[in-house]
Amino acid sequence: MSFAIYKDSRIRATEQEDVNLLFSSLINTTEGSPISLESNPDFFERYHLKDSAYYKVIICGIDPAGDIENSEYVNERYQLTFEWLKSVLVTLDPNISIFGFGDSNKFAILLQDKHEYYQAYCRHLQQEYKKFFKESLSFGIGNEVSDFTQIHSSFVEALETFDICQDEGATEFLEVYRPRNFEELLQLLPADKVRPFVLSTLGDLAFPQNTKDKELKKHSIYIWIISVILQKLQTKFLSIETL
Repeated sequence: MSFAIYKDSRIRATEQEDVNLLFSSLINTTEGSPISLESNPDFFERYHLKDSAYYKVIICGIDPAGDIENSEYVNERYQLTFEWLKSVLVTLDPNISIFGFGDSNKFAILLQDKHEYYQAYCRHLQQEYKKFFKESLSFGIGNEVSDFTQIHSSFVEALETFDICQDEGATEFLEVYRPRNFEELLQLLPADKVRPFVLSTLGDLAFPQNTKDKELKKHSIYIWIISVILQKLQTKFLSIETL
């Protein structure tokens, strides 16, 4: 009996690994899957994906605990949390899918139908989770997209939102992605990185004397910030793909 249970769990784990690999390929490309979803619906149905005009990615993460965690406990907690999330999410909507993407504390939840009260349900998950586990959950939410090939965009937004909140030390948060303005982007970069660029690249514009030069300075720094952020995102994607 115990061997049958073990065998069944291994089969399910292997199937989920295949699902995770497909999802990882989707979030690591801007061109979507090389296999058309419209032409091969049966193939994608096996991976819990369907053709829709609505997709939204939510990153769900286990908040870090204060004590030291060994790898065996982390792995077991990850699997138990994964199974728990899957079981409760399917009661809300059988088309909600959950994926792993190489991080032992995070999960990607994919909405494939529009839900007006999804934020309230995330709050419900936070409350219920603490009844079964000693840790808590947090959520970063990307914007909705209307095409299957754009899922990666919602994923990037959700993950960025989650990581920023977590880096700030927040726990049990529920944050929706929003574009950042120039001043906020500038604050994300350490001063010791910005100052050398200002002095060596901008020259006289480093100390503008009039409004026009001030605007030119702001525009130049903005372009540089975007290039740095793109490099960071590329590095993050490479690390996810490696995992």
